[in-house]
Amino acid sequence: MKQPLIQNYHKPLRIFGIMTMIVFFSITAAKAEVWSISLQNDVVSGTDKHYTNGISYDWMSDLYNHNEMTASNRSYADFVYWMFRSIPYISIGSEQVSAGFQIAQDIYTPADTMEEELIEDDIPYAGHLYSKYSLFKWQEDAAEENYFRLGIVGPASGGEWVQKSFHRLIGNEEPQGWHHQLDNQVTLGVGYSRSMLFWKTTYTNGLSSDWAPSYGFEIGNFSTAAFAGFLFRFGRNYPQKPVPTSVAENVSLNNKLAYHSEDRDYGWLISAGFFANVVGYTLIVDSSKDHDVERKNVFGAVVVGITFYLNHMEMTFSFQEINMNINNSVVSNGLGALSFSLNS
Repeated sequence: MKQPLIQNYHKPLRIFGIMTMIVFFSITAAKAEVWSISLQNDVVSGTDKHYTNGISYDWMSDLYNHNEMTASNRSYADFVYWMFRSIPYISIGSEQVSAGFQIAQDIYTPADTMEEELIEDDIPYAGHLYSKYSLFKWQEDAAEENYFRLGIVGPASGGEWVQKSFHRLIGNEEPQGWHHQLDNQVTLGVGYSRSMLFWKTTYTNGLSSDWAPSYGFEIGNFSTAAFAGFLFRFGRNYPQKPVPTSVAENVSLNNKLAYHSEDRDYGWLISAGFFANVVGYTLIVDSSKDHDVERKNVFGAVVVGITFYLNHMEMTFSFQEINMNINNSVVSNGLGALSFSLNS
């Protein structure tokens, strides 16, 4: 008899849900600045492999200066501010700061999802459900993000249920190998990223463009990696602040993180970027004793997108191409993304 998918991991999900609800109700007591939801999937490239799906729900607080971050009804923002301020080597001066919270799920599968037997020479099935707690520091020509992540890999992540449900929704065959997925394990990570406006031009017809290099790292038992890259932006009436990114494979165009309450009736933005990642450890590939997968430590990602702004709303369509070397063969994975943000 087939066992229910939720069996054996309802307790980790319950704990994760309680923690999320505590943060959520703390956030709703604050003045929220930006709410966002992002969807990412490789269905646009006709594939279903490796990093294959991602969904995230994000919140970012209002902007505050150093003197304004005192005990108040912004309980979550205060908690994040004082937590990071107490960590050595993290200094907060005259910059504007904001707090961020994200709950997200990423799904990974081998290339052949119709094979029921264990595929030893490809990556395993895995879901990663996690929450991310961030402190952003904003300057006129630079932005920084300090964050830590707490998550769950394995059946408790709900990756099997989400992928099978999505496949039923779009009429695709269900993947057959989820009974080989990674076991339950807690993931922890801390990270940092910085983005700078290195070059900016305003044209006489109201258009503008800029070029923003960025770099960062993450240390943890899910991923230990570093990245560097750049993002080119061109458009009209778009947010001028630089955009922090991250070392995660789902490097989507996080324009929502720079979307504040600037007056904006209508605007648009075309973005293009390239990121090189150096990966020392990744749980998805390196933790399973049942799989024998060779990988290179360096991979690249190219991302392009278009964003539209209207009053307090933002919508971004983007496409990302990830190129990795697995088993001495270059593997490309293309993903499309849709992101919607609302400035409250």
